[in-house]
Amino acid sequence: MADELAVAMEAAKAAGEVAMRYFRRGVPVETKADGSFVTQADRSCERTIRQVIQQRFPDDAFLGEEYGETATGARRRWIIDPIDGTNNYVRGIPFFATLIALEEGDDIAVGVAFAPATGDLLTARRGGGAYMNGQPAKVSRVAHLAEASVGFGELKLFEHRGWWDRFPELVRRAWRTRGFGDYLGHAQVIQGQAEIMLDTGA
Repeated sequence: MADELAVAMEAAKAAGEVAMRYFRRGVPVETKADGSFVTQADRSCERTIRQVIQQRFPDDAFLGEEYGETATGARRRWIIDPIDGTNNYVRGIPFFATLIALEEGDDIAVGVAFAPATGDLLTARRGGGAYMNGQPAKVSRVAHLAEASVGFGELKLFEHRGWWDRFPELVRRAWRTRGFGDYLGHAQVIQGQAEIMLDTGA
């Protein structure tokens, strides 16, 4: 999977260059059917990712947040979120990332998260470990909730999905809680900077 990981990194960095062209310069924002934001940058980034990967792996399928699924039935599928954290992006907050994964059957073989505004690159491949900026990434050894740092996403969605009543108890029992949403909270868990990340999805 070394070649696939290299291509995913190349695609993510190319998308990051596109995202930074628009970042903090103003970009029109549209609202999708589910109420989430989308911008021209999201779409341009996804097109860039698909182009880079298709040049090397033309028989693979894609499932992208902005352009849906193509080449259904292929043995392998690339899953793309061109800008995870679009709300941060449109507000000029530098915590957003391009997410790319390669799915083979029921398994994820390769994963990349690139945050172009900070330069952080998180990579992983099946059987090869995870790395942040080229250094091994290891989860925390904390085993008890009373010592754990808990991250969480949009609180309104906890209420909407019926999870709110149990959330205050988690807050009371955990050592620390912080609202690091989107890719950032998950990256902190992967690096051992936090122990738990709660995200309801969109």
